[in-house]
Amino acid sequence: MSETSSTATIVVESLVARAGRTALARLSLSWTAGAHAVLGAREDGGPLLLATIAGRVLPRSGQVRIFGADSRHPRVRRQVAYVPLETSLPDALRVDEALSVAAALRAEPAQDAGGRLAVLGLEALARRPVRSLLASEARAVALAEALTSTQVRVLFIEEPFAVMDARAAGRMAERLRARAEGGAVIVVATASVGDATAMPFPDNSFDIVIAAEVMEHIPADQAAIGEVARVLRPGGIAAVTVPAWLPERICWLLSDDYHNVPGGHIRIFTRHELETKLARAGLDVGGHHHAHALHSPYWWLKCAVGVHADNHPLASAYHKLLVWDIMRKPAVTQLADRALNPLIGKSLVVYATKPAAVAVHPRPAAAEKVHAAA
Repeated sequence: MSETSSTATIVVESLVARAGRTALARLSLSWTAGAHAVLGAREDGGPLLLATIAGRVLPRSGQVRIFGADSRHPRVRRQVAYVPLETSLPDALRVDEALSVAAALRAEPAQDAGGRLAVLGLEALARRPVRSLLASEARAVALAEALTSTQVRVLFIEEPFAVMDARAAGRMAERLRARAEGGAVIVVATASVGDATAMPFPDNSFDIVIAAEVMEHIPADQAAIGEVARVLRPGGIAAVTVPAWLPERICWLLSDDYHNVPGGHIRIFTRHELETKLARAGLDVGGHHHAHALHSPYWWLKCAVGVHADNHPLASAYHKLLVWDIMRKPAVTQLADRALNPLIGKSLVVYATKPAAVAVHPRPAAAEKVHAAA
């Protein structure tokens, strides 16, 4: 799912970061110019990944480089825009004044505010006080600033269609695609696109789609995989992760509470089944690997003593071991993880590519749709 570091615009190496109960553990990836999507629940770490690369969250360890420099370097920060779910603008200013301040901070010439906002149909907001904006309008203004900046070359957006002004939402996908084709790196992270079997993105929108631990939750998983294929551009890469069969099967045998919850896991994938469904969607299946072997015993313990018994001595002790492993990266646990991954790796990762010409199945009729949050 990545390019070589010599050609990548963004390079993440062994990243460890944490915010609340969400953590990234030794994550490595690289992205070049284009549009990329990270699909998965918030606790899977997509928003945290974007915030860390954008410099809003300080990593515990690892490295993030953008254009070959540290992501926190002032030169780099001027070229990176980040539109989180909760966007804040200086409420003492008007919208046009806020855009002028943003231009000054990016060291770029000031532009007509109305013209900048017009790209998303928001020109009527130009003279509005920021404090009078709805949350959806403030998000749309922040996005318009990023899309029209002459400096921004990297744009991160959390939940692009949530809390977004309707006027902007109708034009956003086209504008994002145009920026990506112009050489920018566009990355969106979404936990729920409303219906995973009918994503609100045009055909051929993304160069890379990462679906992290999503498909095991969705009743109509084949339709959701078909949507991943539809929104991928020809030549684009999908990285789909699901719980691996053996560790997941043991969890189900040990505890009904592990999976018998609203929105929980409803199936256990074999690699063959996942690869078959990706191929059925018209994708060329590539390599695969397993990850997070040391996490499997932790979940077996949790299932044995009670999924919600976080304070049980055994579960608590093993959790501390995992935190120590993530933070300290001792050679003994890293070697053990790599050695055990093929056997008990908690996650299975399968890569697939959309060929230059692919017949993508049409969306199901509205009456046949199964609504399922990603």
